[in-house]
Amino acid sequence: MIIIDKLNLIKKNFFQLYILAILSLVIIFLLINTNNFIIDIFGDRDLIRSSEILQSFEVYGADFGMQYGARIPGGFNYYYLSLLLFLSENLKVINYIILFLTVVSIFFLINFNFKWLGFTGVSIFLFFFLTSGVFIYQMGKFWNPSTGFLFAILSLTFFFKFISNQSNKFYLFLSLLFIFFAAQFHVSYLVYLLPYILLTFFFKLKSLLGFCFTFLSSFTIAYFPYLLNSHYTLVNPKENDYFLISQLIDENRYLSFFYNFFFKVENKILQLSPNFTIETLLLAILLLTIFVFFFIFFKNKIFKNLISKKYYVQEILILFLALILINSKNIETEQIIFFSISIPIFVLSNYVLFKNKIGLSGINYNLKLIGSLYFIFILIILCSTIGYFFAYGNFNVVVGGSNRYSLSLIPIHSIILAFALYVLLNFAKKNEKFEKTFKFFLLLVITVKLIFFINIIEKNKNLNFKYNYNNKVSAISVLKKNYNLNKNDFYKKVSFASLDKGKFEALSKPSFQYYIDNNFEDKNSSEFKNCFLVVLDDSPSNKKKFRETIDNNLNGNKLFGYKVYILKVNFFNKFSLIEYKPFIGDCLKGILNDYVLTADEKKSLKYLLNKKSNFSFKEVISDKTNYFLKIKETNMIFPINIMIEIDQKNSDLITNIVSKRLRNSDTFLNGYWDSTIFFNSKIIFTEKSSQKKYIFKVLDGKLGHENFKTPWRIVINKPPKGYYKVNFYVETLSEKFSNIKIKNLDFLIDNNFKIE
Repeated sequence: MIIIDKLNLIKKNFFQLYILAILSLVIIFLLINTNNFIIDIFGDRDLIRSSEILQSFEVYGADFGMQYGARIPGGFNYYYLSLLLFLSENLKVINYIILFLTVVSIFFLINFNFKWLGFTGVSIFLFFFLTSGVFIYQMGKFWNPSTGFLFAILSLTFFFKFISNQSNKFYLFLSLLFIFFAAQFHVSYLVYLLPYILLTFFFKLKSLLGFCFTFLSSFTIAYFPYLLNSHYTLVNPKENDYFLISQLIDENRYLSFFYNFFFKVENKILQLSPNFTIETLLLAILLLTIFVFFFIFFKNKIFKNLISKKYYVQEILILFLALILINSKNIETEQIIFFSISIPIFVLSNYVLFKNKIGLSGINYNLKLIGSLYFIFILIILCSTIGYFFAYGNFNVVVGGSNRYSLSLIPIHSIILAFALYVLLNFAKKNEKFEKTFKFFLLLVITVKLIFFINIIEKNKNLNFKYNYNNKVSAISVLKKNYNLNKNDFYKKVSFASLDKGKFEALSKPSFQYYIDNNFEDKNSSEFKNCFLVVLDDSPSNKKKFRETIDNNLNGNKLFGYKVYILKVNFFNKFSLIEYKPFIGDCLKGILNDYVLTADEKKSLKYLLNKKSNFSFKEVISDKTNYFLKIKETNMIFPINIMIEIDQKNSDLITNIVSKRLRNSDTFLNGYWDSTIFFNSKIIFTEKSSQKKYIFKVLDGKLGHENFKTPWRIVINKPPKGYYKVNFYVETLSEKFSNIKIKNLDFLIDNNFKIE
């Protein structure tokens, strides 16, 4: 009898049990996804800065793109990460903590504000949120947008509580405080701020004076170190990267984010249409102003009409979907699917709700919350799209896909979707047969979505194989075990690559400096003089072609067009290891983080700060001679600082070239981080009495391109004894972002160099 009762109970609650089982599977696969997380230059950069926070305090966050070296105001990103690093230095543990806290914040959001959705509604929300493509991808990547997502969710949690319980004004303070924290991870989270302001005044939840006080107090607390630093220097001026970089530029306006932003707004708007005039811009501003005033002064009528079942929400959503489909050529397929499925469901559920089709089913909802959700949904899409256009010049919908800008949308979208299905499910209860059919269809959709969810996780694992943290660790471990390399060896002798159809491809954004810093000692330099290229790939077809390449072509001594002696190739499960020796020049590089200045780079930067451009300065220490050169040509925003060290050793001149600007090929954010290349650079010794020239190539190719990065070491056979003029020659200097290309640069760095 007990068994029959349990079976009947299962049958009665099969729908809920099935959803619970699905959610359990989702959690398991999310843990698998987190275990296979990826890390590239951005996550590595944040870890390095956070681990050094006590030595070089930060009041700025991550680097801006296209902003001439500027960084996000506020360093909370690094304070938070340094706390996590205090709890554990194991990056896998930290990543699990971030996932755990983010998922807990989602439960907090729904339980704090939308518990009335009931088990089914809450479960549907959790399922669609946790299986969304953007959540899967971003939480499987260790970097600032995914780390800061927790604070954006907490901000939403308190703002929705403020709307539904305005008697407690402290909720608004918390919502603003957490959004300012989130913005210090990634500025895209500020997209919540405008809806917060408009909704607060629309619902008359706070006076203007009260809102200003709350805004300023939360802003002051969130940005306190940043604000204090403007009056009392908290950063270490001798060590802090940003402090040093900020002094490089001739005009401070280039380092002003706000000036740059409005300068770019003006340019991007003018680029939008050849017929665009200042009158059109003023008209657009006027129309926007009228809309805002209409929204504020007629808010009571608008709200009353919503209650009176005037379908403003429906009309706006349908119009928005039409605009998406018309503009489909400029957005991705997954975004079209996202909007063309979601919006019809929203429209249908609202039609049922406003027409009172659910009748006596007793559905409970908060109209303020639901209306606010739709408002925030549309405004996020508009603000994100406009903001992205101003920053990058691409006018298309940027949310609804898997990129980081979509993170701010998915909590809102998932709640609306859960509410819409909750309404339709309650409507279906009017007819038992229809209810069963609807539940069956919903479970079928959830099952299919689960399959797609698992497939996305597997697909991401394969696509991001070369950035997988575990794969990099396994390759580094082999090098440590078999060759006993020290920290400096990894920085100067090791680089990463991948395979594309059996051919070498330089690994973009490959840095792995934090792991090396924390797992290897800075012991005496090893006697091992060769170089290593780690080729990450587990594709059998790629490996087969790679073996054929080795058998047939590597005897030609070429890696990325670079002449080398191939000494040994070892094959492992997920990577191959090439041991080689350069024909002329140095090892390929890819461990150091291109956003973090090295000690030598800081030395040259500080030395040249107030020195004359295009003029060499000499410093002699024992047998070593250091030359400092600041290259600054017309239209160059930032100078190129170079330190050339020449050390006389027996019959050789050991020459090291150090330049941060020649190590920027993987930074991708331009400005100070603009990718700079020296093509066919040389060091020329001219004997003073005979005028005989001895020309030595630094690199027969592009120094600063892909894996050919400084510090770059070349061994020069000593010319005969005597006194020499020494010139540093560059056939072509090019900068990617500024489009500067300068030919035949020739700098006299020493007029009286003695070779003994």
